[in-house]
Amino acid sequence: MLNRLCVSVAVSALAFCGAFAKADDLADIRTSGKAFAQALHDGDVATAKHYAVTDATTEKALDIIGEITKARKTLIDAAVAKWGDEGKNVVVGGPNSSQTEGVQTNFQDAKIEVKGDTATATSKDGQDSRPVYFKKDGGVWKIELAKLAIFASVTRAGPQSHMIAEAYTTTAGEIRDGKYKTVQDAKMGVRTNLTNALRRARGG
Repeated sequence: MLNRLCVSVAVSALAFCGAFAKADDLADIRTSGKAFAQALHDGDVATAKHYAVTDATTEKALDIIGEITKARKTLIDAAVAKWGDEGKNVVVGGPNSSQTEGVQTNFQDAKIEVKGDTATATSKDGQDSRPVYFKKDGGVWKIELAKLAIFASVTRAGPQSHMIAEAYTTTAGEIRDGKYKTVQDAKMGVRTNLTNALRRARGG
């Protein structure tokens, strides 16, 4: 785009600045996408919201996701401190470091199309069934969550998610207190604490 002679120095300068602005946008979009993924992994709701365009539904969904993810991380950290790498198996399912790194790599390698204050990120092979949409808001590129997934089901599952988070944090405390001898014992403890949370929710 800069390999053509411009009619005037002014036009040339504007074209030059515009080229760098676009390059900056691409880098900022990748940074925002990776930061959002890491925030979800860490249960850092404030940072996740900073890099997201939200409405009432998606904001509540982020709160729910953040609570359970942070509790899960607390449990895994306690288990790893007690049993080393084996402690990572205390919880089955959910986000893990390799998945987060994979998402971050996808953003780094993504094909990004910028149109003004909006952008679309797709996989470099073009096989995405659901691309990620971004919008520039307050100078920050943010993911448009409402276009990313249906979050209504997440908000409906809020009470159950809260109980799971409670079971995770309770078990983490019990691990630190030395209640469990093995990772398998701690996994059973998670189930027991979840059952107890369900009973309390039902008034039992």
